Amino acid sequence: MEYIEVRIALHPVAPWSDIFMSTLVELDYDTFEEFDKGFKAYIKKKDFKENVIQELLAEHIAEVEASYEYSVIPATNWNANWESSFQPIEIGTWCLVRAPFHLIDKKFEVEIVIEPKMSFGTGHHQTTMLMMEEMKSIEWKGKRVLDMGSGTGILAILAEKLGAIDLIAIDNDQWAYENCIENVERNNCHHITTLLGDAALIDNKGFAVVLANINRNILLADMQRYTAAMDSGAVLLLSGFLEQDVDVLKDKIASLGLIFDKMQSNSTGNFALIKCFK
Repeated sequence: MEYIEVRIALHPVAPWSDIFMSTLVELDYDTFEEFDKGFKAYIKKKDFKENVIQELLAEHIAEVEASYEYSVIPATNWNANWESSFQPIEIGTWCLVRAPFHLIDKKFEVEIVIEPKMSFGTGHHQTTMLMMEEMKSIEWKGKRVLDMGSGTGILAILAEKLGAIDLIAIDNDQWAYENCIENVERNNCHHITTLLGDAALIDNKGFAVVLANINRNILLADMQRYTAAMDSGAVLLLSGFLEQDVDVLKDKIASLGLIFDKMQSNSTGNFALIKCFK
């Protein structure tokens, strides 16, 4: 499968890098890599539309200086391209996310090894970091967990390492699905079932925690399915959206009888996370 790499240079970089990335997530871009002057975004070649990038930049022409260029990346070259810039991620002082080619660092309580292939969720994106940081505060021992839009499987893997014993990870992207299976094995996880599809696959109930790091529109469309699969008192952790989307998501939460607990945003105040209970 061939991908398109779109390289977007910005001045100023913050907060526009986060703003543009959040928009592109909604438009099927599934991996991002930041650099000092902006970011690179990746999308399947068949889904790429140059006019979408042009329109996005034109919409904000009075607010930010922006330019772009793009190139085709053959699937066979993806790992070499990504490995050249993939850096370990530290979540506080307790969790390290690294690739197989990075050195082991035993000072961290939890270590997750992710093979950096073309799937969302290497830990570099702000929404993934928000989810992982909040997961530290949840009790996982013996819990059943649903991870929607699982990408690389990083959140399900973290949940098992923190004590969850029965997990389902669902993603509708073939590449992400295959990468998740590989990463589950790589991290010696034995309680994660990986499925290819969408929320229609949720035919189980009794989840104590549901993780959904997707985007606003899918969250709004599928939240009722998540709620139906949750036990009383279960935790629902949502991210993948902008802070400006919080109110509409809170309205949906209230309409489903869920109890809003808190909202957190990333350091630049653009991406957000919501925690609620059934």
